[in-house]
Amino acid sequence: MNHYHFLLLSLFIIPAFSILSDFVLLSSIPSITTKQQNVIFSLTNIAENSQTNFAYNYAENIGDGRGITFGIIGFTSGTFDGTELIERVKELDSSNVLAKYLPAFQAIDKLPHPDGKTSNTKGLSNFIKDFNSHGGDEKVKQAQLEKLKALYWNPTISKAEEVGAKYALTVAQLYDICVNHGADGDSKDKGLKQLVQEAIDKVGNIGSVDEKTWLTALYDVRKAYMESDPTWRDALDRIEMHRRILKTGNMDLITPLKVTCYGDSFTITGAAP
Repeated sequence: MNHYHFLLLSLFIIPAFSILSDFVLLSSIPSITTKQQNVIFSLTNIAENSQTNFAYNYAENIGDGRGITFGIIGFTSGTFDGTELIERVKELDSSNVLAKYLPAFQAIDKLPHPDGKTSNTKGLSNFIKDFNSHGGDEKVKQAQLEKLKALYWNPTISKAEEVGAKYALTVAQLYDICVNHGADGDSKDKGLKQLVQEAIDKVGNIGSVDEKTWLTALYDVRKAYMESDPTWRDALDRIEMHRRILKTGNMDLITPLKVTCYGDSFTITGAAP
């Protein structure tokens, strides 16, 4: 992952490679197909890791106050979601080397978390190396995909339904916000819930205004929020990548889709990432 990255559990044990096709695509968002879902994932993968595919074995301390960032959507040791992932890894494969770090993650969770995060990584001195080696293990992949679905994709689809989104590009921005900022936010940090409400406050609901107008407002309020915090300023082009797609009129994310982000060029095919 480059320096631009910042920041219903499946009940079935199935191979990780099949989980993507198991995601429920809701009919109230008629443009979302499995292929478009894959494009949405690839867009955020580009913003997070400068590649179209999931970076299963990525792990790094990027110095953002959240401890170690790792996996396909940037789980962190300092914001509780990393613990959820390691708990699921242990449930699926207690012999996996990553399972031994669960006590350290749980101990970190009990520490003070000013603004919902901590940089403390006590007990995780070898975690980055081990995750680089084992993040691509079958059960670890499965755990990552399950948690992506539970923590980020399902909330995205729920919010897309709530606001009446009809286009895949709108869902793509909602998902990117959810991964980058979280679903709910808190008193200090805004998440998907707050940023969507700001867009509604600014221009109204989808339906009272054209969806392209509404999506532009969402880009604008997210950009203003990110510009207000030095933590996020280097990540602004992840928004502009989406805005450039909007300007082409490709609201349905028809492939092949050529995009640029942080000066790099990519072609998204819609293949499973």
